Amino acid sequence: MDKKELVELSKKIKSQLNIDIEKYKNEDVLLKFTEILIFPQYVFKLVIWPIIISLLAFILGFFILDLSILKLILYILLGPLLFNLTGLLFGVYLIITKIKEDFLSIINYIFVILKEALNDLDQIKEGKSIENLNQSINLLLTGVIQLVAIPMITKAVSNKIIFGSKIFNYLIVKILNLLNKKLDFTKMKVVSVNNKEKSDILKHFSNSIDSISKNLENIISSVIGAIKYPITFILFLVSLTLILFLICI
Repeated sequence: MDKKELVELSKKIKSQLNIDIEKYKNEDVLLKFTEILIFPQYVFKLVIWPIIISLLAFILGFFILDLSILKLILYILLGPLLFNLTGLLFGVYLIITKIKEDFLSIINYIFVILKEALNDLDQIKEGKSIENLNQSINLLLTGVIQLVAIPMITKAVSNKIIFGSKIFNYLIVKILNLLNKKLDFTKMKVVSVNNKEKSDILKHFSNSIDSISKNLENIISSVIGAIKYPITFILFLVSLTLILFLICI
């Protein structure tokens, strides 16, 4: 959404639901997302440390291995490539695993905010009716994602990562927009919305959020797993080549 669309969305939520969605867009929420986003802290560490350890192992090989002149030449030519490539791939594997945990934590916290907004919806002044509860909650969800989650998360990422933040933010926005599309409460049938039953209905929607959240976590786990599979396979091949190289040399 562009800025104009976001302003219109905020006004629409205020007028139709009597909820100021901007109140969830505060420093506490930003701090929470900043705490959740762990990957900027370890991206460099998880890549550089495996490479350093691999380099030290390569140097140690000069003192442990019994190398003839020919084997020494082969070790100097091929050793750095195999050791460093193994370390780099292992680092990438660790980063992908950690990023998965970040995305799952982000989604879980988004649903926490949504539930808080649902509670506010439940506390609307007695006598103020909601003609279509399904559409109202769908509108509230869109507001939480577009007006709270995306701005807060992208700001947290930009604060933590100097280089490459735009790439990470692009991926995060894509995932959150997908989440926005997947969660469609308009397909759920709610027959009555009188004030007496409204609380029970909202609790039902809250439980539905938990159920859908689990499904979305499975989707993300599947996507991350698909990314990890080729990395794991290549890491296995390179590691096996390194072991065979050390045995033969």
